[in-house]
Amino acid sequence: MTRKLDRDLRVVVLVPNRPDGGERDTLWEFARTRWARDFPDWPIVEGVGHVEGPFNRASAVNEAAGVAGEWDVAVIIDADVVASVEPIRAAVALAYATDGPVLAYHERVQLNRHGTQRILNEYNGDWKHYRESASFTSVSSAVVVSRDLWDQVGGFDEMFDGWGWEDNAFIYACETVSELPLTRIASTLSHL
Repeated sequence: MTRKLDRDLRVVVLVPNRPDGGERDTLWEFARTRWARDFPDWPIVEGVGHVEGPFNRASAVNEAAGVAGEWDVAVIIDADVVASVEPIRAAVALAYATDGPVLAYHERVQLNRHGTQRILNEYNGDWKHYRESASFTSVSSAVVVSRDLWDQVGGFDEMFDGWGWEDNAFIYACETVSELPLTRIASTLSHL
């Protein structure tokens, strides 16, 4: 199925996030400011999930999706990532048009601690000097899906204990239900 992009498309940014009163909150404050600046018309909705025990990312994403109410496309991010505007917009358009899963990057770059600190302190230079590692196989953060696909899949599987692998399971479920492979947009996602 192919749909045309509607100007009134309701896009939300879903963020699994359990505040820690420390470093993770600092990273989210920085990232949230960037996401809000770059996408001012898209509500940013946080989900905490379970408050006891290990952080359950799947539960937190599902909670955010529910709190967000009516939406057409969701951009699912982590609270410590930053992305470029155009790849995100391209991913939203493609996810809506095809009802297939889309990743708004092809390379996920882990920034080192020193670089992250400089960036948090308003460093405006090239971030590539602070690359610690890169992954071309990651399927987490900046996952973009239509509401139709989300509903067919039933959201994230909350049976995962704590954090990890729920993102892979979600992508596999999306690929299976949509009968479309994950599409990656040529771009870099920065992980603080």
